[in-house]
Amino acid sequence: MKILYLYQHFVLPEKSGITRTFEFARRLVAMGHEIHLIASDEDLNSRHSKPYIQIVNGIHIHLLPIPYHNSMGFFKRVMAFMKYICGAIRCGVHLDFDLVYASSPPLTATLSAIFLARKKKVPLVLEVRDLWPDLPIAFGVLRDPFSIILTKAIERLAYHSSAHVIALSPGIKRAITARGVKSENISFIPNSSDIESFRLGKDRKPSLPKGIDKEDLIVLYTGTLGIANGVSYICSLAKETIHSHPHIKFVVLGDGKEKGLILNLAAQYQVLGNNLFLLDPISKNEIPIFYRRASLILNTLINKKELWNASPNKFFDALAAGRPIAINFRGWLADLILENQIGLVLDPLDYKKAALQIVEALSLPLWVENRGRRALKLGASHFDRDLLAEQLNEILIKVGGGVGSNRNTLVGKNRG
Repeated sequence: MKILYLYQHFVLPEKSGITRTFEFARRLVAMGHEIHLIASDEDLNSRHSKPYIQIVNGIHIHLLPIPYHNSMGFFKRVMAFMKYICGAIRCGVHLDFDLVYASSPPLTATLSAIFLARKKKVPLVLEVRDLWPDLPIAFGVLRDPFSIILTKAIERLAYHSSAHVIALSPGIKRAITARGVKSENISFIPNSSDIESFRLGKDRKPSLPKGIDKEDLIVLYTGTLGIANGVSYICSLAKETIHSHPHIKFVVLGDGKEKGLILNLAAQYQVLGNNLFLLDPISKNEIPIFYRRASLILNTLINKKELWNASPNKFFDALAAGRPIAINFRGWLADLILENQIGLVLDPLDYKKAALQIVEALSLPLWVENRGRRALKLGASHFDRDLLAEQLNEILIKVGGGVGSNRNTLVGKNRG
């Protein structure tokens, strides 16, 4: 089957970022599909001024030169989203495909998907990573009534124009069902664990900064340093442990809008370079090396209930690496941690209590080993990328009706 895959923020494993799209796309190619993926070349220093094509692992990647970074202001971000809509449509109308598979957010990308699916008279499968516009509204990014009404209308149009919806968490699935989409037309396929990739290069050691000794215990955070991520929480944990437990070192690998704030706060607390180290982002290929050296993988979010439906990559990477996990929020991931005894659910507001939770856990000789073993078992049994790719493949074949057999299938099957 020929599949048009739309995801604006696509990256390859050689770069820092979310590689779910690449990992699923290359597996779909291996299963016999032809994949044409339309994405943005978001490199601010890109040498390309016109759209161009790369073929990687059999995936035809159509790249649109649209610079983007999460530190951009609201207007520049909106302009990037609008450019992607137009660019994706211009590119997609010249391609032949049997099905459109689109990933949101950004929610605006669904407009390209809806147009192209209707233009070519093929079904649309929509992947929902986060609930938009719920999150922008909760964070005050969308405030005026017109913008809220407009984005909710786009959301409604996207759901009811899709033959099937992929939700990345149980909470997202429940929310979409509440919007009037039939439950049988929604599947739960979360972010997943690349078990095999975390087994490669086991002899390699991470390049750690001066100040971290081989006996030190590392608490590791990798990913975006944005407002929602609340990484300043880690500065407070470091402040609480710097004198009592200096052998526990907090390592943050990432970049984002709040990097400056985190640096200033860490300097103010006198933990920067002592028991907290802020390093630049690394490629996805390098992530397993750092995870293997860590004693605990940390995933933080600010204290907002709207974020509890998240399906963060670092959680599933921890499972693949066989490392215990600590999070500071509730929701389905907290339930997984507690039910499977694979880590800690930290107090989101009481830093002293949260720091004590980490200290007490890491002071037990077999705690890391036992929790890590259970984490790997859970990742292999429920979240292995190969297993979830098979599930996705079955859905796409069912919706698409097989190779070339769905050319007259219209979108809009999801009305309740």
